[in-house]
Amino acid sequence: MSSLTPPYDGYCNVTLGNTCNAVKIAMRCVHIPLLSLSSMTGLTAFSDNKNSKNSRFKHAVNRIHSPPRQIPHVFSPSTSQRLSQHDCIAELALLDQPVTFSSFLIFPVRGKMLHVAKRPLFLLAGASVSASAGFMYLGEDDETRNIDAKDPTIPPNSMKRHLTRKTRARTLKATSRQELGLQQSLVRDVACWLSSASVASTRQAFTPTMEDGKEVLEVAMKNSQVYQNLVNWLQDISPERNGWDADQILGSSSFSMLVNLLSDTESNFSLQEDLEEELYRAMSLLSTNPQCAQAIAERATRYGKQALLNLAEVHDNDSRVGDALHQLVTLDSNNCHFGPANLASLLSLAVADVPDQYLEFALWGLTKAATPEAVGRRYKLRKVIFGDDSTAKTCRKLINSDRLWDALAGIDQERSQFVQLQAARLINELSNDTTVAQRMRRHDKFAKTFVNWMSSSHEALACASFEIVAKLAGVDRKLQQQLVGAGALETLRARIVEDSDRQVTAKLLQAIRSLSTPTATDNVFVLDQDALSFVSDSGDGEPLYDDDIENINIVLRHGYVDGWIELFTAFLKSGDESIREEAALCLEHIATYGSHKDEVVQEWLIAVLDSVLDKVPLEVAKGACSVQEARSRTRPIQGKTTDTSSYEASHAKALRALAFVMERKECQEELIRRGGVPILQILLRSENELVQRETARVLANLFACDDMAEALRDFTMNDYQLEESLEKWTKSDDIRLEAMAHRARSNRRYQISRQQREDMDKEVRYLDGIHPLHLSGSTRDHQSDYDVDIVFVHGLLGCPFSTWTCGEEEDTVWAQRWLLDDMKQEGLNPRVLSVGYDSQLLASGSIWKPMCFQETGSEILSQLNAARVGCGDRPVVFVTHSLGVVLLKQVLLASDSEENESNLIDNVNGVVFYGVPHHGSPVAQRIQTFKPRQITQHPVTEHLHGTPHLEMLNDWCSEVFEEKEIPCLSVGESLPCRLPVIGVEALVVPSASANPGFGEFVPISDATHVDVCKPATTDDLRYKLVRKFISKNATSTAAKQSAAV
Repeated sequence: MSSLTPPYDGYCNVTLGNTCNAVKIAMRCVHIPLLSLSSMTGLTAFSDNKNSKNSRFKHAVNRIHSPPRQIPHVFSPSTSQRLSQHDCIAELALLDQPVTFSSFLIFPVRGKMLHVAKRPLFLLAGASVSASAGFMYLGEDDETRNIDAKDPTIPPNSMKRHLTRKTRARTLKATSRQELGLQQSLVRDVACWLSSASVASTRQAFTPTMEDGKEVLEVAMKNSQVYQNLVNWLQDISPERNGWDADQILGSSSFSMLVNLLSDTESNFSLQEDLEEELYRAMSLLSTNPQCAQAIAERATRYGKQALLNLAEVHDNDSRVGDALHQLVTLDSNNCHFGPANLASLLSLAVADVPDQYLEFALWGLTKAATPEAVGRRYKLRKVIFGDDSTAKTCRKLINSDRLWDALAGIDQERSQFVQLQAARLINELSNDTTVAQRMRRHDKFAKTFVNWMSSSHEALACASFEIVAKLAGVDRKLQQQLVGAGALETLRARIVEDSDRQVTAKLLQAIRSLSTPTATDNVFVLDQDALSFVSDSGDGEPLYDDDIENINIVLRHGYVDGWIELFTAFLKSGDESIREEAALCLEHIATYGSHKDEVVQEWLIAVLDSVLDKVPLEVAKGACSVQEARSRTRPIQGKTTDTSSYEASHAKALRALAFVMERKECQEELIRRGGVPILQILLRSENELVQRETARVLANLFACDDMAEALRDFTMNDYQLEESLEKWTKSDDIRLEAMAHRARSNRRYQISRQQREDMDKEVRYLDGIHPLHLSGSTRDHQSDYDVDIVFVHGLLGCPFSTWTCGEEEDTVWAQRWLLDDMKQEGLNPRVLSVGYDSQLLASGSIWKPMCFQETGSEILSQLNAARVGCGDRPVVFVTHSLGVVLLKQVLLASDSEENESNLIDNVNGVVFYGVPHHGSPVAQRIQTFKPRQITQHPVTEHLHGTPHLEMLNDWCSEVFEEKEIPCLSVGESLPCRLPVIGVEALVVPSASANPGFGEFVPISDATHVDVCKPATTDDLRYKLVRKFISKNATSTAAKQSAAV
């Protein structure tokens, strides 16, 4: 390394006194190699100045040159002797008395220098010293100086060399900060000015102006130690040399001088031609070393230096620096930092017409300066300590630079993809501030540029453009219109069909959503035009619509073009979470703003249902006719004329099928993955009571589970729209919706208590099949607040609501409308529940896979236990009809078994039987005997025709009721009726079968099997009997005993 060691590896910084202005020339040594004081050409030249004011200084210089007082060479390559600070001060003290120094400081830091950009604390002091050197060197008047050559005998051929080089046509001009629109602090402006002064002083060390002829000046410079040492150092840099130490090169003062010499932007200076060639050669050679290239990139762009702008002019002759800058950008190392100090230089480079490599680098550097993650540790520390966010300030400065935006708008397809990529990344970073849109919309070119970038085969470039559009298109209407008008949506549509990269697809979907976001004044939703799918070329030149499609083959023969709805729905099945989330947001977008909400909800629901049912056993997924009905729908194709009511019926079927599996955690997780929560939020806004009811069912089943998926908890606990909708539905005039909403709200409260680990004894779960009829709008009812549980169980072909209606009033349930008020008037606070189960006569009519008699009984018992029916010592009164009593006997038998922990049978205080076939029904016997082979009777009805099991249940009840003193009331029918489904008119349950043989039996003379439980008024015997019975038995045994005492 000895041959490459810079000739001077330190700086001599001198702080002068005020006694003699002439002594300021000593500052001439700063930012150039420290010279032997006896051979300082600058001092000699200054001493030759004819200005009398400098005579004292000339005398001092002469004293230095005189043999008795000659100072040894300081850091000179000609000697290894190094003077101590004390020796230097002693020697300088030999100067005349009027010339005094307040201090003399030497910093020999082994090749390190106190550079102003690395030592902020010395910024003003150090830069002031270096900047003033060049100016002081000129003296205090405007007279030119003569330079005496030490060797006047110059060979004639050397006189042909002129100091004026072959001047390059200077096409690149440094742009001032004012022209760039760069607003800086006063301290930063001073730092840039001092840096410029340092560059100027370094240049003047080699190109002093003179009037005595270029030949004389050339001779003087040839004999200048400053010149010769620098040239020798530059020439010593050679790729053939081994042991090249980048640290020593970068730490030398000569490297800083090299950067300064190349940073000059003035055109009135001239360099020796061979020196200039060496400067550019050296910089190009140094740039081939990665460490040096990084240092060049950072230091040559500090405080407004324009070295890279000058290097860009010779790129065609020597591209090594440009190639090195491109390599830096490609590596994108976190070790390369740019900050506010680099802005002026980088901006000046970015707005100039420079080669692609330099422009790419400038844009990359600006992006790093504006990116919080890319700033150096010093800037991060300053932000933590002082709260000074330098990157935010940098972004604002760049956003406010009109010249920058003009330059970015001018970057077109003629520039390399690397330049376009860095431009896109810079715009993307600045786009985090949405005011950028106001800057861009002033240039129509941006819209076309973005569209070109979107269609680029360079994925990084395309992704950056997607991100820009996603950030800005939705917040600036004018920019959005420019992009749509430039064909952005068409480009994105074509790209999304062809693209297979998951990361790109997610960003594509986000950009589409942003482009289509309407404003308050928009009348047209841009995605409506292509929302529906399209089948082209039907053979007669006309489009092929949905009504023309009879089977799948016609689709295969023609070009089926997916609309936005089917495209987005397909992405719901993606294995990438970000794609699924964006697809769900896009579908929600169309459903919210578009005119095809019904089609969106239909496709979305079916997609969710298909995925969820994949998580359940195959026999369960295939066993529901509601699933089959939900899936049988037409596709969202142009020309379809289905009305809204048909779509809503389809939605309800899909929701009903979905509700069946919502208690399974694996199904919940699949619901989340396919965007189930957003579509539930859309359905919460539906105005259709059927859709509202089934949505409430899904929610009620979802909230009833004991192990809810983690991702659903925030929706359950904090969704304001959910809470608001349930509150609204609980006040509905539709009894079915009201009960389902109460069930969902109660289960939600149960789920919230679980999450908050509150007392669970106060909350209950209403599983699917238990319908609360007692709630009246209160949101904080607890099961412990009630005095008695009144449970209704319907019969064959019955319903939890229609079985108990008031005569012909189908929307009025007497169990809720009359019984509640009457019980409250008697001082009781009853909880009224209605049990629902699969009570179809034929198996084909079941919604789900039919369950047998015992399975149905076990399920009802589980539902009653979850609802805490008969909890503690609260009495229970059952009101049943037809098949419901047979099932209730099975339930009570199961609850009395040793395996079951339920104490339900112990708290039963009474049972009402309406038209119950205790000993079988002759109608059921006839069906059992003559049923066609192709008809399968529902297994739950297997005992209605009279079986030993049916007799066993009745005998068991008779014994238990007598043993536990459980009263019962049997109400029998007297008139025949025409039964649905089978079309038979008969007396379904004769009195002989309706009378169980225990308890009270009351036949109703004008009642059929269907209306025996439908009192027309409160004075109807069918109601009066039941009300009196319940009122009498609504008090627990313990309460009765306490009252008797």
